[in-house]
Amino acid sequence: MSSSRIPNADGAHKQPQSLQPAGNGWLVDLLVIAILTVCTAGLLWVEILPQYVVWIIGVPFVVFYPGYAMIAALLPEKAPKLQSGEVEPSRPPTRLSRVALAIVISPALLGVLAIVLSPWNAIELQPLLMGITAITLAGLVIAAVRRLFLPPHIREGITLAEVKSWMQLSVPMSSRQNISLGLAVLLLIGVSTGAVMIPGDGEAYTEAYLLSETDGEYLTANLPTNVTVGETEEFHVGVENHENEQVTYELVTVFQQLDDEDEISAQEVQDSVSVTLADEEQAFEEQSFIVPDTAGEYRLQVFIFENELPDEPTADDADHVLQLEVTVASDED
Repeated sequence: MSSSRIPNADGAHKQPQSLQPAGNGWLVDLLVIAILTVCTAGLLWVEILPQYVVWIIGVPFVVFYPGYAMIAALLPEKAPKLQSGEVEPSRPPTRLSRVALAIVISPALLGVLAIVLSPWNAIELQPLLMGITAITLAGLVIAAVRRLFLPPHIREGITLAEVKSWMQLSVPMSSRQNISLGLAVLLLIGVSTGAVMIPGDGEAYTEAYLLSETDGEYLTANLPTNVTVGETEEFHVGVENHENEQVTYELVTVFQQLDDEDEISAQEVQDSVSVTLADEEQAFEEQSFIVPDTAGEYRLQVFIFENELPDEPTADDADHVLQLEVTVASDED
């Protein structure tokens, strides 16, 4: 039995699409998105790029790649070519429609990722990069598997003919709907980028904590809570700036004596330091205090002021207050 052939416009015969050999075009878009995703995540991770470069490579990473991977996984079939006057409402979306859907879906995926990370307070650069990369690569793998099990002639993919048509940079004058959709896509990119990459005022904060230093490592353990009269004790204050701008922090360490009702009976400034941090920068500042000659219960406090130090620093005026209960023992103890 001979295989069926269909004559073309020149009278020649060619095989039906379902019998034509499969090419590798159905993998091209998936591989390109995967490579761009991994490379972008790596470049953003090291945080050495100029800001304008971060914007150029970061926008598609945030508002396009995850959504494209999800659309590719959900819709592995390509849109059929329809003759003039044909209508097929259930057909898969066209290439431009996929781009628009990808940009719409990407912010939704990022919202889900933020909800997942929020219980662990992990909405920071590195966890977000890992999450976006994982979502995108997972979608691409699923898309590749689903396309593989489809007949070659209906697999979604990019052909050489499509690439050549894109390089001509021509848009039919009658395609008003495509132009309108393209403008809507550009507008959505701007809105999504502003919402995702420009931090809101509610996200600005400072982290501060008391630490001890052991062999060059800063730990929350081994703080000077039990000390002996007359000695000088040291500790460190860790400060992390997440205020979305440069901040000068004024640190003031005070040592307070407590009475029988845990009320402050006396207070003395022991140490102070000023440190200026850029956004997302951290510092570990050494502080010290002299243990008084009288045994008893004391309290160590560190007042942290942002940008301005008052003439008489108090806990009520401080932007942040760190506290440590200290027990002073005599030499005989």
